[in-house]
Amino acid sequence: MLLQQESAQLQLQAPVLVLPGIFEPALCRTLMQSYQQHGGELSGFMREQQGKTVLMQDPRHKIRRDHTLHVHEAMPVTQGKRYVFLPFSYDEAAAVVREKNAASLQL
Repeated sequence: MLLQQESAQLQLQAPVLVLPGIFEPALCRTLMQSYQQHGGELSGFMREQQGKTVLMQDPRHKIRRDHTLHVHEAMPVTQGKRYVFLPFSYDEAAAVVREKNAASLQL
């Protein structure tokens, strides 16, 4: 795990947000093992064409491989502090926004 001082010394290639110590080391190991076991799929990038947001893949522009985690149940926070709330993952109002925006996506 990188300490704050160590993460400040990283040379970054792209604009990224580094948040050291957010996830527990055991969770990080689990996530890395899952990626190593299942590999990643080319994720591409989004670009607007003729008023639609279109998925593009061009290795001359960007190469990234993502692994999708299939989580079956969102567990409630039952103890400790909750620092992050992700409404786009769980609430109905965000689902309405996603549905509205879906018309602008072409996959």
